[in-house]
Amino acid sequence: MSDDRTLEFNLATIESKLTETQDRWQRLFPPSLQTNEHSEYIKGLLISLFKESPDLLNCRVDSIWRAIASIVKLGLKPDGMMGECYLIRYGQEAKLQIGYKGLVELARRSGEISKIVTYVVREGDEFEYSTGIDSYERHRPCDSANRSEQPITHAVAAIKLTNGEINLQVMDWSALERHKTQYSKGANSKHSPWNTAEEQMCKKTVLSGLLRSGCVPIQTDVEIDMKQSNPVVTNVEFEELVENYNESPASEGNLASA
Repeated sequence: MSDDRTLEFNLATIESKLTETQDRWQRLFPPSLQTNEHSEYIKGLLISLFKESPDLLNCRVDSIWRAIASIVKLGLKPDGMMGECYLIRYGQEAKLQIGYKGLVELARRSGEISKIVTYVVREGDEFEYSTGIDSYERHRPCDSANRSEQPITHAVAAIKLTNGEINLQVMDWSALERHKTQYSKGANSKHSPWNTAEEQMCKKTVLSGLLRSGCVPIQTDVEIDMKQSNPVVTNVEFEELVENYNESPASEGNLASA
């Protein structure tokens, strides 16, 4: 089968299965999202995701459905790396990763957070902070017309709980660089979000670090491994979505190959 026909066939297979099982996976959304309108919206995002990243269709089918089950149970939108969540291929596995906006959404759902602030500090800004019991941060961006072009010096995440407690995380550029080098293997690629959306990645990194500290509650029925650099969903059962997921048109757990 040619590459174009294989892609068309696999996309049609995913879309058909999503439609066929829609009444099942719709029931896995958080209660407030269990509507036909929302499930149609998420189905459209999922189909767009596979069209934009067709290499994901080369992953094992069980990992694709496990990732879809994770998206549904979390109630997040698969709207890209700078959105709530996205999929990445690791070998033959499709892995769901939670984006910056997804982290904010899950944190807000706990009902214990009154405010979340994230920002970057650039050269020329006025900035001071202190951590510990009397933690605080003060930031005054410079009024230069080209401020957005100045190098980033720090990334800051601050979360105020409903009880008045404030949790603060600050990472300087050297810490952000170490994180990028350790956890983002493709960081030097021109297509890497570290090069196309550096500010957003810095804010995601520092917020993820604050949430991993355990000081801030995250509300979800799905187990999330917050110890990793990019929080991922673990141990989601997906068989309830698709019966006989390994059967035709899949072959040995994979979609059709060219």
